[in-house]
Amino acid sequence: MRLYFHLQDGTEMIRDEEGIDVPDVAIAQAEALETIQELRGEQDTGPHDWAGWKLAVADDSGAPLFSLDVGARS
Repeated sequence: MRLYFHLQDGTEMIRDEEGIDVPDVAIAQAEALETIQELRGEQDTGPHDWAGWKLAVADDSGAPLFSLDVGARS
């Protein structure tokens, strides 16, 4: 299945136009968590920069599957 990882903060959306192929939703969740860790680790951003942002994962039809809070620290 091809899934798309969009960043959104309620007023702005950064769309993933390419997506990735994954065998199932569990792998997609692991990929989403890894993506969030990479975003948080970028040099020019601090934890406050992602406050309010979500990583929304959708399928080919655009239907949302799940979303994760990018700014939340676990």
